[in-house]
Amino acid sequence: MMIASTDRLVVRDWTDAPDDLARIYDIYSRDEVMRWLGGGKGRMTDPAEAAERVRGWRERYDEYAGRWGIWAIEPREAGRAAGSVLLKPLPGRDGVTPTDDIEVGWHLHPDSQGYGYATEAARVVLDREFATGTRQVYAVVMAGNEPSMAVARRLGMTYLGVRTDWYGGVDLETFVLAGRTERLLAQAASHVAPTSVRPPVPWELLAHRLCDPAGCGAARLGWWVARCPLRG
Repeated sequence: MMIASTDRLVVRDWTDAPDDLARIYDIYSRDEVMRWLGGGKGRMTDPAEAAERVRGWRERYDEYAGRWGIWAIEPREAGRAAGSVLLKPLPGRDGVTPTDDIEVGWHLHPDSQGYGYATEAARVVLDREFATGTRQVYAVVMAGNEPSMAVARRLGMTYLGVRTDWYGGVDLETFVLAGRTERLLAQAASHVAPTSVRPPVPWELLAHRLCDPAGCGAARLGWWVARCPLRG
């Protein structure tokens, strides 16, 4: 099933077709990919594991009817997947229980990095998610994974620092992107004048000037200076 598309890319379900399974194994058996995903946990060592991985993704995300999941990024001209883009609830401190926080992420084969595929695929699934009313989406990255942090910045995400809220409490560099509605509300709030400071009315301005000997001359307005309600 196609999830989303751009001029260059199709975001679709991973399948159990031989080409997809071979590509999944080629991606998720690589140390240079898996070192950034749980420190290498889950790295495939047998091609047969690819079919098990697809089956596990289906079982986990079928209930969301395509809204959340882990999908293949396929460049239209390539004819094979470049990697994965994901959008799903973040697991909590126990590493299992889904939270209300939504995560966007990407896993690309090394031969497909540097072409902007991760940014483009993430942006299209983010737009789709924000259209449902989601307020904000997070990206979490292991320390040292500079390419993934660069993708988060290109998406316009704000860096929050290191947090331990998810994935069993491990330290993760955390970014967040607010939806359009949230951004508009924040902009509107920033333009509201503080209610605790009341601008002076004209008579108060006049009184201040009259009470200032340097501004108006106490000799000519001594009677006002003596009676000025602002002089205490």
